[in-house]
Amino acid sequence: MIRYFAEMLRHSTRKGDILCRYGGDEFVVILKRINQELID
Repeated sequence: MIRYFAEMLRHSTRKGDILCRYGGDEFVVILKRINQELID
């Protein structure tokens, strides 16, 4: 289930975003330049 969720996150984020597994079943997603994309 964790691998499936990680793969789903990978396909749902952009190439420059950072995905990390933080703990047992916790993930962190760092969305780079999100404000700039919302404005454009």
